[in-house]
Amino acid sequence: MDLSFLPQLPFALSAPIMFGALLAAGLLSYLQKSNVHSIALLRAVSAFGSTGVQQMQQQGGGFGVRVLADETYQLTDTDMTRQISNVKNNPAVEALVVWASPGAAAAIVTRQFHQLGLALPLLLTADQADPAYLQAAGSSAEGALLEVNKPAIFQYLL
Repeated sequence: MDLSFLPQLPFALSAPIMFGALLAAGLLSYLQKSNVHSIALLRAVSAFGSTGVQQMQQQGGGFGVRVLADETYQLTDTDMTRQISNVKNNPAVEALVVWASPGAAAAIVTRQFHQLGLALPLLLTADQADPAYLQAAGSSAEGALLEVNKPAIFQYLL
């Protein structure tokens, strides 16, 4: 990702935080344009997951989007039924954003999201823009929205 537009500060290492801020802004912009105002966030208990909830909450007001539910999972979890059921049982939630690192968790969430019959939009971060995610999620990935940047899909644009 080209972050050359950001001010350069000597000895400052902020790319992961800025990447999280950019991911959040992209997702929130899409939600705003889709007239979605209340979301649930499902994230790993990790630094990346913490960045996700912080950025979505900090920036959400500027886009008219509120995080109503912050559900978490451990990186080793293989069942997200409890968290997804909590989202399903909250009638105010209009979309589910999955802030997941690469690995099996996002595919598990995607499969169980459909198994539990949620009719909400399902949005995922750029880390799922990978054939391994699509293969693991199978047909459950149909209709899921992935926020990707040009480097993530560059090979498919040529």
